[in-house]
Amino acid sequence: MSDQLTSPIATPEDYAECRRVMFGASKNYTFASRLLPGRVLRHVEALYALLRVGDDRVDVSHQGFATAGMAIADWERAYWQAFETGRSDHPVLRAYLDTARACGIPAELMVPYFRAMKEDLAITRFPTFADLYHYMEGSAIVVGRAMTYILGVRPPYTVEQTLPHADSLSVAMQLSNFWRDIGQDWRIGRVYIP
Repeated sequence: MSDQLTSPIATPEDYAECRRVMFGASKNYTFASRLLPGRVLRHVEALYALLRVGDDRVDVSHQGFATAGMAIADWERAYWQAFETGRSDHPVLRAYLDTARACGIPAELMVPYFRAMKEDLAITRFPTFADLYHYMEGSAIVVGRAMTYILGVRPPYTVEQTLPHADSLSVAMQLSNFWRDIGQDWRIGRVYIP
């Protein structure tokens, strides 16, 4: 095995940056993270930060880029470059790359996430549940699947056997989130209820 694959990719400071991103963005996740075993907490923080940075580039600020589309495209390019080279200049990407390697998360897992982020720039209504489900494949389902790898699966089960259950739980949680945020989403011009 090459030195690149066996040596640590991320530093404690990289994971601390992920924690800062999560603590700054979500009281709910921060509170819930207290219940996680220490061995997985930093990996959950890295996952959260990876997704939050991209989501913020679409929804909050695309500072440094002419458009939000350019900002999320840059984040996607940086993501793939990190996986191709085994390194990154961005602390969140270093931490997530380290997490992905430690937990066996395939790089391709985030393909639907980047698709959904780009769709968020143009799609503001979901006429059918199938349309909404397609969107959730890139939001909640990606999170549930990544969490399955991070939390692990006990024998005799395999990750592949548990992913459909993770998908169902993720969809249920995402729908609850959409229902909770109907007013807030409406104010920014989005309707996630078919």
